[in-house]
Amino acid sequence: MDSDAVENSTLFVDEKFEFPENFDDVDSISSTDDEYDEFSTSSSSSKVDSSSYQNNTGDETSSSGVEIDCVNSLQLWTPEVPDGLKPVVGQMFESLDKGIEMYKKYAVIAGFDIRLSCVKKNKLKDIILRYVVCNREGIPEPIQKNTLDSAKKKVRMTSIHRTGCGAGVKFKVCSDGKSFILYDFEEKHNHCLFDEDSKHMLKSKRKLDYSQQRFILKMSNANIGATQAHNIICQLKGGYDRVGGTKVEYKNFQRDRNCYIGDSDANLFVRKMNNRKLYIPNFSFEYNSDGGLLKYAFWADDTAKHNFQEFGDIVSFDATYRTNKYCMVYVPFTRIDNHKNCVTLGAGILDSEDGNAFKWLLEAFLKSFGKQPKLVVTDQCPGIKQAVREIFKESRHRFCMWHISEKLPAKLWTSNGIIIDCLTIRQKTTLPKLLTPLPIELHASKIYTRSVFKDVQNEIYQSVWSCFQSSMTLVDGSDVIVIVEKKKIQQKSTDDHTANASSYIKSIEQKVTHNKEHASFHYSCLFFHHYGLLCRHIFCVFKNLGIEEIPTKYIMKRWRKDLISSELLKKRHWDGEANEHLKELENDAQSIFDDCLGIVVNDIKKFETFVSKMKSLKTELEAAGCTVAQKGKEKIMESLLGVSKPDTVDVGNPKVGVLCGEYAFHDSRNCPSRAEEEEEEEEE
Repeated sequence: MDSDAVENSTLFVDEKFEFPENFDDVDSISSTDDEYDEFSTSSSSSKVDSSSYQNNTGDETSSSGVEIDCVNSLQLWTPEVPDGLKPVVGQMFESLDKGIEMYKKYAVIAGFDIRLSCVKKNKLKDIILRYVVCNREGIPEPIQKNTLDSAKKKVRMTSIHRTGCGAGVKFKVCSDGKSFILYDFEEKHNHCLFDEDSKHMLKSKRKLDYSQQRFILKMSNANIGATQAHNIICQLKGGYDRVGGTKVEYKNFQRDRNCYIGDSDANLFVRKMNNRKLYIPNFSFEYNSDGGLLKYAFWADDTAKHNFQEFGDIVSFDATYRTNKYCMVYVPFTRIDNHKNCVTLGAGILDSEDGNAFKWLLEAFLKSFGKQPKLVVTDQCPGIKQAVREIFKESRHRFCMWHISEKLPAKLWTSNGIIIDCLTIRQKTTLPKLLTPLPIELHASKIYTRSVFKDVQNEIYQSVWSCFQSSMTLVDGSDVIVIVEKKKIQQKSTDDHTANASSYIKSIEQKVTHNKEHASFHYSCLFFHHYGLLCRHIFCVFKNLGIEEIPTKYIMKRWRKDLISSELLKKRHWDGEANEHLKELENDAQSIFDDCLGIVVNDIKKFETFVSKMKSLKTELEAAGCTVAQKGKEKIMESLLGVSKPDTVDVGNPKVGVLCGEYAFHDSRNCPSRAEEEEEEEEE
């Protein structure tokens, strides 16, 4: 920008605003820039008589110097700031941003907030003049009241914030058109400043940084609200003064996130699932919309498909209500894994519980997994019964107990990847306590999961202390071994006045047939056929034959430790965005910092060195301009949520009630609001 352009510049401001002849005396705002979102901006008047507002300075105290203006009879506060940090008239800056950043840092040390005031631009819309003032500059707008109009919105009474403070700085562009010079600086304030113990309540200090926004979002994903999230972060950081934001800022961020989502909830859900389908291998997602509104959806990841491959012989699913504000039916598909925990094979949401909805859901399930389960366990819902009969023609359908809808959701959360991952790590790094000296018990502890091994261990223990071999005969080339089990039977005897319990030992015989040619065992109790685990009678035979390891053919794959890869569990935390590497770096940075903290926490000198290096690194990054604050709210929300907001809504949220405007399972005929209106009409 040349000097001629500056001289022939025009103003790009509100048409209603008129600048006086001497523009340098104007302290009111005409426009703001979006990149300075950390400053509050609002209209105010210039050169006011601040004598009537000098007492409305808030509750904060200050150690700054105080002097009396004898002409106007005002108290003036001068910030006590080292000379090297004070603004100096004639100071040059490479850009306007660096000049504003300098004054912002000065304001934090001095104990007051700043905001952007008036701006002047040339014909090319380049800024050539900018005022930055104290946040208490100007006078409060008068409150309008009308006692005759009861329908008018009630005005909330608030404390006076503006005091007509004249402190601030003024920048103007230099002849090169790029750098700026500070040509005016007013240091004194007509209100007291924040002291050192209260500076964390400054607006600039209460602004949430990226880490706090990320923390609030993660707490929200764990069903922890903004208030509880603020209490948690205060405990983690050691006090409210170290957090940088109050509960109000935390709740406001939740509000901003909800406003960002708005009516695009269903659309963002579909876009995020499609992103996962695009970036995550073997991820399935299907949905159905009618009239632009979301009706059905189903999804399953690679871990769910692997679980179905190993444990999908029996599948259970049931409709669950009240899991979302749209009153959609949540349908999880579950099965028991090798830890005897419920795992999710897939999930769907439906707008109704009729036969067509469940038909679509089972078709989506069949498309994702490619085959039907052998057995399907559900409740007695007619819609489910009809859908299973038509879609899963090769599966057997059995009804479950009526209370499965209560127990299943409660146990479903045990499929959480963290819990399963902890179980996998624990069983790989530790061995359970053995009850017998038999080598076969040690072998069983190495191949079975911890929960399954407890059952196998009990059978091995009983084979030693409760079973013995009574006879062995040769029949058709196979050894027929008779095992006698001593079992304690409890018996109760009652008379007219007392109830005595007694017990006796009962001998139970079981036969085990050993075919040496095929190295196979057959037994009469059929325990293996029912549970997939060897019984105590077989282990008694193994003990007598000196077999130290369980034959491979009698180890079911579904009960092994190494069945589920740990890499599959990690995929459940993927969002599927292209910047997945960035999220991994964020998690690594947090983990490394926590590890370093644990290393130096017991050594004061190392701790001081660590903190000093962290401060130096922070200063270096700030000097390099590495900051997220320059992004707008839209970009920050996109980064945190992992999905961008579309310009147009392709898939709308489920419909609401016509009369009440709420998401609920009723129509206009039986709407509760209609009944209330009818009652009011009858009373009138």
